[in-house]
Amino acid sequence: APASNPTGKIDMFISNTADGVILNSTSEVSTPNIAASNGIIHIVDEVIALPSIVTFVGSDPNLTSLYAAVTRLDQASAGFVGLLSGEPSSPFTVFAPTNAAFTSYPTESGNTASELTGGNLTKILKYHVVSGQNYSSAQLFGLTTLTTLLDTGAAGFQAITVVANPTSG
Repeated sequence: APASNPTGKIDMFISNTADGVILNSTSEVSTPNIAASNGIIHIVDEVIALPSIVTFVGSDPNLTSLYAAVTRLDQASAGFVGLLSGEPSSPFTVFAPTNAAFTSYPTESGNTASELTGGNLTKILKYHVVSGQNYSSAQLFGLTTLTTLLDTGAAGFQAITVVANPTSG
């Protein structure tokens, strides 16, 4: 699971598998638990890449449906992987639908996420991304709308209505 760090430092996604520990979906601990006088060393088989939103989505077993949607071939032209992996348009706040959210989607629309046309999936994905700000859950309190990446044409970009639930903070 991703480590939570309130200091603003970059988190690392740690995945425990039957084969061992994998960091940020790329680097495997090849030799663990080497004692040193001032700490412990774990040797890894690759340089650990700095995580991006795509790294975390691809690493989290609860977000495999979102990862599949973002990396779907017909989404390449929308550029989600590059956009959410890069720096130029950063920072982003992503409201990441879980696998359960994607599974429940057919009951609302009649289509599964995998059956959505490329254009409709692009709109749904863009509606879940806010550019230009990292909003923590605490920062969402007091806001009423956020502008998403979904461009609605002449009317401009689509806003998300934020409804804070103070009991789940």
